[in-house]
Amino acid sequence: MTRPGQAPRSAPAALALGLLLSLLLVTVAVITVRDLVVSQGWAEGSPWIPSWVDGLDGLTPGTPVLVAGIVAALVGLLVLVLALRPGRKTHVPAARGGDLWLTPDAVATVAATAADRTSGTLSATPVRATPRGATVQVLTRGGDGRAAQEAAREVVGDLTPMSISVKAKELSS
Repeated sequence: MTRPGQAPRSAPAALALGLLLSLLLVTVAVITVRDLVVSQGWAEGSPWIPSWVDGLDGLTPGTPVLVAGIVAALVGLLVLVLALRPGRKTHVPAARGGDLWLTPDAVATVAATAADRTSGTLSATPVRATPRGATVQVLTRGGDGRAAQEAAREVVGDLTPMSISVKAKELSS
């Protein structure tokens, strides 16, 4: 959740890793409940966890244990760094201030619509949109697309300080 005046951001990068670790913990919980049900005699079978612990019983400190410990520590540090790193900005502020935010894709679509409505333009399509700028591809009947570029920049300039690049392509008959 964002506070007023603060740019909306994407989810932290640790989200995917956190979901993976939570699925791992749910799996451990399911195995533990299964072993509880088996050990209480409510189901047939033999518990799994005691046999796994018995397999680790003779384990002595050595290179494999050291490597596993280092890997676990590095994964923990990675999760910590990813959780503390803020998500990337997903919106750009509106030009008139306030608490209005626009997605770069929406700004590119508005620019393409404005460029499409100029004379001599057959079609205008948003090609790329980032928080810094957007690119619109314009197909013209004859001309260099300056009118489309001016219209797109004028409309976007009223919305946000994002830069707009209009690439004109002339239709060959």
